Amino acid sequence: LFQSIKDTDIVIHLAELVGDPLCALRPENTYKTNFLSTLAISNICKNLKIEKFIYFSSCSVYGASLNEKILKETSSLNPVSIYAKIKLMCEKAIMQNADTFFNPTIIRLGTVFGYSPRMRLDLVVNILVYNALNFKKIKINGGDQWRPFVHLEDISEAVIKIILSRKLNTQKRI
Repeated sequence: LFQSIKDTDIVIHLAELVGDPLCALRPENTYKTNFLSTLAISNICKNLKIEKFIYFSSCSVYGASLNEKILKETSSLNPVSIYAKIKLMCEKAIMQNADTFFNPTIIRLGTVFGYSPRMRLDLVVNILVYNALNFKKIKINGGDQWRPFVHLEDISEAVIKIILSRKLNTQKRI
């Protein structure tokens, strides 16, 4: 990790196991892969004074909310799954490393959708589009559910803006 990071100015951390079912399958692997590796990467970046560190977390850290219809950054955190609990642990560990020279950005993503060479068809938008294109039919079960979605291109634009932004002197702690 050190060799990969040492000559960089920006680290965008995406290397984790993703999703509740996969992470619940072997929680100890999720802990090692997601938390311990994120902690190591964050520590290396702090020691190397990598100012731009972008970590992709998840809106899953909020859990299900009974009080608020639409959640915001300041809403209560209530992670339920192993995936969400470890994402929150990662966020806290990263922010504990924040200082004058290491100024991380954490992005809590909703469900990401968009084209990929290896499409995930377990994600609702992707499966709806797949069914529409291939079967000319979309089936909705229930219909009262609400879930945040974000397109891959919007995430890419946000990352570019973060990279191009100036250093912020304020740090927001979790």
